[in-house]
Amino acid sequence: MRERYARMTGRRAKTKLLNEFVTVTGWDRKYANKVILGLKRKTGSKEPQNSMKKSLWKHL
Repeated sequence: MRERYARMTGRRAKTKLLNEFVTVTGWDRKYANKVILGLKRKTGSKEPQNSMKKSLWKHL
């Protein structure tokens, strides 16, 4: 699907493809667009949490 979307030129063609994808999957347009574009959620660093847990365990 991503390859097909990337090959599309023009806003109307991409809109049509996105509409078809949303109809088939039942997902929200915003989420479907992110999936097609391959965007991932940004995750925060877990380093501070891990170091905090380690220091707590040392004191117990």
